[in-house]
Amino acid sequence: MAEKKTKLKAGCGIAMVFGAGFACGAIALFTTIMWIVPLSEGMREDESKQFITKHIAKQLELTEEQLKLAKPIIHAAIDQRNNRRREFVEADIKLTGEAFKEMKGILNQEQIKMGVTMLERWKQGKTRLIDKNFK
Repeated sequence: MAEKKTKLKAGCGIAMVFGAGFACGAIALFTTIMWIVPLSEGMREDESKQFITKHIAKQLELTEEQLKLAKPIIHAAIDQRNNRRREFVEADIKLTGEAFKEMKGILNQEQIKMGVTMLERWKQGKTRLIDKNFK
């Protein structure tokens, strides 16, 4: 009888360890997706610039003087990157919309309706990446 209780306790302990690991992993993933990715990808304009600048300065161990000189260069590169992303996303949306217009000739009304819904959802996901107010 005592042996069964020991096995049960050991099994519960293992389950708790795995459960705690799963919970910690879920929290870390949520934090990464909701906080770090938007900052590192420039989705929060000024906050992102500060985050990226601080990261680069830390990795390169920049002095205060070097940081003052590097900051405008880093911020200009981030601005160019965001502009290029915006141009690409806008061109991608236009191209996909034109392709769907061409496809309408071979689709029935139900398929067209579903395609319009799909295209709108897809566009919302794309424009989120270039919306300056993304938070």
